[in-house]
Amino acid sequence: MRKYLQIMSIVLLVLVFVATPIVVISLISGFDPQAVFRRDNNLAEISPYHFMLQWVIWIAIAFLACAFWLNATAFTKDIEAKRDRSEQFGKDAVTERPPTPVVLDQNPLERAISYFEEQGYERVRGFQGTDDVSILLYAKDARSSDGLYRREGAIIFPSGDSAKISTGVLHDSDSWEFNSEYKIQRARMGKAVKIKTALNRPHIQSLIEKSHHILTIGLASRETEDVDAPKSFYLSYARGYNIGYTIWDLGWKLPERIYPLFLGPAAQIPKDTALEPLQRSIVIVGVNGTVEVLSSDAVTAAMLLIDSNVVDLNAYTFSADRPERIERIRPKKGLLDADEIMKRSEASKSDAEPSDSKAPTWTPIKLPPLDQTDKSQP
Repeated sequence: MRKYLQIMSIVLLVLVFVATPIVVISLISGFDPQAVFRRDNNLAEISPYHFMLQWVIWIAIAFLACAFWLNATAFTKDIEAKRDRSEQFGKDAVTERPPTPVVLDQNPLERAISYFEEQGYERVRGFQGTDDVSILLYAKDARSSDGLYRREGAIIFPSGDSAKISTGVLHDSDSWEFNSEYKIQRARMGKAVKIKTALNRPHIQSLIEKSHHILTIGLASRETEDVDAPKSFYLSYARGYNIGYTIWDLGWKLPERIYPLFLGPAAQIPKDTALEPLQRSIVIVGVNGTVEVLSSDAVTAAMLLIDSNVVDLNAYTFSADRPERIERIRPKKGLLDADEIMKRSEASKSDAEPSDSKAPTWTPIKLPPLDQTDKSQP
């Protein structure tokens, strides 16, 4: 193919060089072909202008011929390259390639670990679950902005089943107002605001809406050495409930998906009074599980995920692995008042009174696995 095109370009170039003088002479002879060959034809009549025209035409045609040559060469090279690739593809298609090795002995636990590692999770540590089950905890890096601390993690069971744990903590300058179950300090506003105003943030909404279950944990600070001071217990109780109620009130989650818990007041008075607001942090935990997850295991995982400098969930009256449950969210009831609960409890020893964390009747809440067919979101 390439040789044929090259020969054609040579022939064209020769024809042009032969025809050009004839064309020029024809111009000066009045387009009389016979006049060119007559003896009385005076070639001296050919002016320098005509010779210059002739050379210009030759040079132009030479350039065209060269361009034609180069294009023909490039064209044929492309055709040959495509043919070579096609032939190679045919060889590759015929050649049997060894299949990608499959690790047949990889158990479900190893597959789950590989999955989360590919998603950017790193191993934090292992811990003993409520039923003496060894659980692995993996997590991503924490991030904090606008007073909100967030960290995503995952707990993996020996069976290979897993659950994602998402933690969100309002802390430091964004914490419960002292002695209040209704207002939260808002650093940006420089004052205490209602719970609904403080929680209504895009990052909190995202955490809640992406989670199948929500645990709201009520905390209280300790201002006295009296470990039996009842008001702090009921503040913790009411705060845990009121966070959950507000989440429902904002339309982010159905009541049956919200589980209020409380850990009571902090176990010790902080050495530095500036650290006291940290003990009144607002803690929200989201759970998405492929298997039933116990509330105690989820809170323990959250305790390990949250930096202790933000809030230490293992430093309260009730330990993180035995969080006390609170009554379920009842939309018509509204927010709880710690003083009213305390009065009713002392008068009638009603079920609203927080129980002893070491009581034999303590049982964790069972969070059912995520049902992919469940359409009752939020």
